[in-house]
Amino acid sequence: MQNELHVFLPARQVIIIYSIVLGLLMTLSMVLVIKYGGILLWILLLLTTFAFIFVFVPVLRNTKMLMFGNDIKLSIYGKWHDMNFSKDLFEIVVKGNEVQSYRFKCNGNFYQISPNSYYEADEVSKLLGKLLEKYKGSISIINR
Repeated sequence: MQNELHVFLPARQVIIIYSIVLGLLMTLSMVLVIKYGGILLWILLLLTTFAFIFVFVPVLRNTKMLMFGNDIKLSIYGKWHDMNFSKDLFEIVVKGNEVQSYRFKCNGNFYQISPNSYYEADEVSKLLGKLLEKYKGSISIINR
């Protein structure tokens, strides 16, 4: 099981729904600004545009994860990043008895994997937990 290829996709249903709703509100704001033009409508358009951008960015990011043994590949904005759990793990964030996220430093870049942001959150937690049990290096632990 440890040397099988595991593919994990991000759980983004709620964010996609928010993006659609905010996109519709932004479109409605544009129509109202074009038709009536008041300053409050411009402010509404500005606020809905910023909210849309803020909510839509994680949809564009679309982080996919592949795990094979000790190796992890992350796809962020369509570009793949290779990491090795044993070599690149430097910090974990813990809340109670549960690990919230794993933080890696690889090639000068920092990456964070939060198991609960994937569809199969339990499977991701289980696999990363097994790798953490075998980990022999020192890491910092942040308690929340």
